[in-house]
Parts: sequence; structure tokens; C-alpha cells
Amino acid sequence: TNELLKDSMSLSIMGNMDAEEATTSLTAALKGYQLQVDQASSVVDKFFAVDMAAATSSSKLATALSKCAANAKLAGLSLNDVIGQLAVVNETMQEAGESTGTFYNTMLARMGNIKAGRLSDPETGEDLSDVETTLKGAGIRLRDSESEFRNFGDVLDEVAGKWDSFSDVTQRAIASAFAGSRQQTRFLALMQGYPQAAKYAETAANSIGVSAQKMEVYQDSVEAKANRMTAAFEKFSSVVISDDLVGFFYDLGAGALNTASSFDGLLVKIPLLIAAFAAVKASLAGINKTEFGQSVIGSFKDLGAPEMTGSMRKPVAIISKAAA
Repeated sequence: TNELLKDSMSLSIMGNMDAEEATTSLTAALKGYQLQVDQASSVVDKFFAVDMAAATSSSKLATALSKCAANAKLAGLSLNDVIGQLAVVNETMQEAGESTGTFYNTMLARMGNIKAGRLSDPETGEDLSDVETTLKGAGIRLRDSESEFRNFGDVLDEVAGKWDSFSDVTQRAIASAFAGSRQQTRFLALMQGYPQAAKYAETAANSIGVSAQKMEVYQDSVEAKANRMTAAFEKFSSVVISDDLVGFFYDLGAGALNTASSFDGLLVKIPLLIAAFAAVKASLAGINKTEFGQSVIGSFKDLGAPEMTGSMRKPVAIISKAAA
């Protein structure tokens, strides 16, 4: 449990995933490929290694794999190949991991239905009876014998190897046979990027220790240190500051805001007005001391401007007092 928790938290933190989603996706991958918990770190290694090589993310790869891991294992596809192929489709389509995983699962399910003798797609109702005929017309066998189907990974490899030799019509027919009318665009993306998918699969195979390296870098980052500081402060405050004291300050703040609101904001506006008057007074006093200010005053005197009368002095005095 501790090992799985540690690896899922690494996936959550560095893959920018929700903790619950990371744990669910990683568990689905392990269960689907019948891996032990101590192999979880190697799966996370593969996600991060391909993340750094492809225009996709570890979170999208993890989510996509969780949708199709069980079917991929049954079809005989290696984990590295599946991750590489999911990466190519996802970086080409630039979509959510759920969509890529659903496509791959649909493709595997259609082949599985044919193998089981169920010649209709349970989701779309499409007839699957012509899939083998379509592949045979393209020179690709779906069976080794009358009773034995070929490994689906081998079939995909053969299709990809001959892909460029097919006409556009044949390519569309094969895409529809493998993935159905709704998902054929993603299958086309997989075939066009199949050589790159093989490179990503190799990257996944040689990914041992990648997650540990990334985690070490993260631990030394400013973000990690800030998070540790926040956690330490929360722990400290929970011990030193009682809930009652925190609640008192919350209540006090709420009361002050409610009181200010009941006076239509006057308790806030009056101090602001006083501050504004003070600023104006200070500005005028500052100007009065400058050469420019003295020049303006002298100009008014030269024009015969009247001295301030008593009736004018009182309002000015009140404003000055308020500003002070």
C-alpha cells in the first residue's frame, strides 16, 4: 500500500493529476497487465519518459491506458507498445486521454468480438462480418488457422508495414474495419505515426529510474519547498492556535464587514474621503512652496485678486481640519 501510494503521488504531483485520478489510473494499468505493486514505479517511469519525448502528457497517457489496459493484455500487446501507440494518437489528435483510450479500447474490442464469433459491434451495431474479408483483400491474415487468430500486435505491425502501399480507398476501408466509422480518424493517425510509436515504445522500455530523477528535481524546486513550508505552517498553527481563536477572528471580521455594509459603506468611505482631502492639502502645500506656486500667487495678486473673506475662510478651515 505504501509503495503504491508513493508511486501514485509521484504521478499526481509531477503529472499534474488529481491524487484520486492518479491512483485509479495506475491501479487500472497494474490490474489490466497483471503486474505486482512493486512494478508500479516502472509503469510511472514509462509515462514520464514518453511524456518528455512526445507532445503529450503523463496524465493523458495514464488516463488513456486505464481505459484499455485489460483488453490490450488479452490481445497480446506489450505495455511499451501500447503506451507508444497511445502517445502517437494523443499527440496527433491533441485530445483528452479518455478519448484516446476509448478509441484504442474500441479497436481492441472489435477484434475481440470477431475472435469470439460475435460479428456485430455492441456499441454501434455495425456489422463485423466483413472485417476479415477486408483485411484479406489487403493481403493481411487475421488467423493463423481456421481456429486460431493471430496476435493482434502482429496484425497491427503488418498493417502498418504495408500502409503506404495501400490506396486511399483501401486505407479508409481498413481503418473502418479496425476502428469503426466513429474512430477511423484516430486509426489513420496511428498508422501514419506508427514508426514514431515504435520509437516511443523503445523510450518506454528504457525508462528505468526516470520518475525518481524527476522527483528528485521536484524536491529541490521552489514549488516543492513552498509546499513543504505551507504544510509545516498548517501543522504548526493547528498545534499552537486553537480552533476557537481562529473562529473568533473570523467572526470578528464578518461582524465588521456586516456593520460597514449596514451603513451603506460610510464607515469605509469616510476614512477614504479624509485621506483624499489630506492628499489634496499636502499637494497644495507642496505646490505653494515651489517657485511655480509662488509665481501663480504673485500673478493673482498682480491681477488684484481679493483677499479671502471671512465667509470663505470657514469652509476652508473645516476642510483643512477634516483632512488633518
